[in-house]
Amino acid sequence: MGAIENMDKVHNLIGLLEAWAEWQKGYKVKLGYPKMSAGFQPGGYNATKTFDELADESDAELCRMVDYCVQDLSPVHSAAIYRRYLAALFRSERVKYVDALAEAHVRLIEMLPTKGVVL
Repeated sequence: MGAIENMDKVHNLIGLLEAWAEWQKGYKVKLGYPKMSAGFQPGGYNATKTFDELADESDAELCRMVDYCVQDLSPVHSAAIYRRYLAALFRSERVKYVDALAEAHVRLIEMLPTKGVVL
């Protein structure tokens, strides 16, 4: 694999991790009544979801897959990811943050395709 392909994968991974971080920050409790009442639709199949709602569900599923991979990392590597993308601090072994983050990126590049995420 060439250096340009590696840089593209790292760039795509960083974009995914930034989207994951926004997804992590964006948890909202839904209160209130549903937008539609339960009932029957006459005339056959009627799609109730818009394209934007389907795209949001797809993005959320992608972020869930990234979250699973981050959770599967070793504690040092997941702490480096959380520190970089969510500004969280953890106490762990004495490992250089930059080295741990680079190793975490490499491991995520290897792990994400096994979960079905294409970089």
